[in-house]
Amino acid sequence: MRSTAYIYKSVLAACGAGVLMASMPATADDATAALAAFRACTNISDDTSRLACFDKAAGAGGLAAAERALADARAAQVEAAAAKAEAERKRREAEAEAATLAAKAAEKKAADAMSFGADRDRADADEITATVTRIVATPVGRVLFYLDNGTIWEQTDTKAVRENRILNTSVIVKRAALGGFVLTISDLGIVHRVKRRR
Repeated sequence: MRSTAYIYKSVLAACGAGVLMASMPATADDATAALAAFRACTNISDDTSRLACFDKAAGAGGLAAAERALADARAAQVEAAAAKAEAERKRREAEAEAATLAAKAAEKKAADAMSFGADRDRADADEITATVTRIVATPVGRVLFYLDNGTIWEQTDTKAVRENRILNTSVIVKRAALGGFVLTISDLGIVHRVKRRR
């Protein structure tokens, strides 16, 4: 059997916890303290003292504090879930907006590539970058460059063209300084004067 001093200390500790909890606001720490007070009561072996401890812990606002803290924690979880859902919605909207802008930019680039060189008065684009997909020799010894954007450019200078070095190579077609266009083979640095056929 436990000593009277031990029981007295246990009851005082439990009562002190109950009074402390009654004076504190309901927070997650309050719920932890309330649970600690209830757990402390389980260590008391004397039935009467243990019951008194539980009564004190519950009556001193410990149970109410724990319930309030639990309700607050649930409300915080709901708010956090709502905030997460809102952030996810905004992220999806931003991705959709970025995809829309990228699609519009790609459409504009394709439109610029298709119209580049077709109209001498048009000054929207100063150059285009594309890949040579096919090379065809003309009857007069010049070359037609077929690009992956659908345009066809005819060589106007008399430089030799080596098909095997140019096919599937990136090229840049620019407006020339005194009119016309030049086709630069990016990897080789070779430049040909050209005019647009289609």
